Amino acid sequence: MLPLAPLLCAASLVKSPLQRALSAPRAVLVDIAQDPRLAPPSAFDLEELSTRCRDAGAAALVVPSDLLAAFAAEQATAASSYPGPLPLICQLQPSVGGGGSEAAGEAPQPLAEPSSLKLGELRALGAEGVMVRSSALEGGAALADLVSAAEAEALRVVVLAGRAGEADAVAGAGAVAVVCEGDAGDAESLAALREAGLERVYLEDACDGDLVQGAGRCCALIAAARSKQSRQWSGSMFGVSGDAPPERRNPLAWAQSKRQAREIMHDSASSRGLPPPKLRK
Repeated sequence: MLPLAPLLCAASLVKSPLQRALSAPRAVLVDIAQDPRLAPPSAFDLEELSTRCRDAGAAALVVPSDLLAAFAAEQATAASSYPGPLPLICQLQPSVGGGGSEAAGEAPQPLAEPSSLKLGELRALGAEGVMVRSSALEGGAALADLVSAAEAEALRVVVLAGRAGEADAVAGAGAVAVVCEGDAGDAESLAALREAGLERVYLEDACDGDLVQGAGRCCALIAAARSKQSRQWSGSMFGVSGDAPPERRNPLAWAQSKRQAREIMHDSASSRGLPPPKLRK
């Protein structure tokens, strides 16, 4: 019989699906939000959006509590497929007011007490983590209390930080920081974030408030966020992208391409009775 202590130690090293997703290179967290003024999406629309986000390469989905069950049911259908189910994160709302109070220039509202957040119900609906904005946390003690309450329900806490300097404090409290730097709402902004070396990209309101008509926009942003293609140089035969010209980035491939061009010119001139150009220069 194997000792119990090594088994417990090995189990603690196994990462959850959400931990693996957040540690993946170029991880893209997709925020799914529906404008309440629009007609609610049908079950078919939710299933299609969930499938398309998974196929597009999203790392995790951030969904409201009322959509958790629908997305969890669809993601479960990919349990034996590749790519597998995406982990779901539920964004916690402030205790007073709405999520748009900061956008309106008002003071951010604090998060409710962890005991009133019903974290166990979120876990039962299929959430693997909860997300909260750093501005809704009143100091490090509030974050520590939230992490403790979430761990009791086997949930991971993800904090949407406003600047990179908050990441260390968040990690020290046992949570995962996602730095929201700049606007990630178009391909150019995503390219700038990617080239800046941002570890994770958070696509807030990726469907632009419409889960039906905005599904295409959402998938396009996911693809742009995960792309390795540079804004200045495409992924060509000349190797890595950068500001250097092709002859400097890959001198051998550049020399071979020039010789092949001269050979084509030589054969063309010879076939028409013209003096062929010299192959060596």
